[in-house]
Amino acid sequence: TVEGGGASRRRSRARCVRARVSRDAAAAMLSRLLKEHQARQSERRELQERRRRDAIAAATRLTEALVDHLNVGVAQAYVNQRKLDQEVKTLQVQAAQFARQTGQWIAMVESFNQALKVG
Repeated sequence: TVEGGGASRRRSRARCVRARVSRDAAAAMLSRLLKEHQARQSERRELQERRRRDAIAAATRLTEALVDHLNVGVAQAYVNQRKLDQEVKTLQVQAAQFARQTGQWIAMVESFNQALKVG
């Protein structure tokens, strides 16, 4: 049975070697799966970051376009207000001149009427 005991030990060693190889293969497979998972996560994070930057850039461009459009309207309103202010000043001057002339005409007509009554 000494010979039988040696065969038993060889089979036992062979099982241990197979188990170790099996464990090593499983560990290698898990390691590979973990690396693949981490690589996919990294790609997703990069894609998400790129999309975030693109969204920020698009929002910035939209904001600038809206501000530019608003500024054009504000500038036009300012120009219009200045024109209106100038027109108001001109109209005030003309109204004052007309009031003076009207006063002078009334005075001349009254003087003329007085001259007709006296004469």
